[in-house]
Formats: sequence, structure tokens, C-alpha cells
Amino acid sequence: MEIIWSKKSQQALNIIYEYLSVEKEVLAKEIISCIINTVKIKIYNYKHIGRAGRILGTREFVLSQYPYIIIYTIKNNYLYIVNILHTSMKYPK
Repeated sequence: MEIIWSKKSQQALNIIYEYLSVEKEVLAKEIISCIINTVKIKIYNYKHIGRAGRILGTREFVLSQYPYIIIYTIKNNYLYIVNILHTSMKYPK
């Protein structure tokens, strides 16, 4: 199974890093690493680990150590990372 990061999810990683690295670069790197490793290890190996998503056909994995939600779906043998949201953000429709 291949992991595909959508443009939105890639942009979200960049925004998270840019925002946090202004004052806390080590924390920014730690969070990005945590998100990527969660996708590569937890979600990849346990596809249904997250809860059912608010958008039909998606799943959501809430990071326990940081306030982020990884939104993903599984299609045609691909793990597709849809987006990454901060838990305080309004959920997009």
C-alpha cells in the first residue's frame, strides 16, 4: 500500500512548521515528525485505527500528544492523507 499526501495535507504540514518554528523550531520539528511517523507506522499498519470521519468515506486519527487531527481515507490500495487540522480549527465542509 502506498501513502499519498494531498496538496492540502502537504500545505498543512508546511503551515504548522512555519507557524511554530518562529518561536519554537525544535517543537515544530517534533510535531511534524510525530505526524509523519503516525501516518507511516500507526495508520499504515492499522488502517481503521481512527474514528469514522465527519466526511463520508474518511477516517480521523487524533494525536494524543499534540492537538492535531489526521484526516485520511483508503482507496484502491492507497492510504490517502486528506488533511491535517488543529483541533481548535473549524472543520471544513
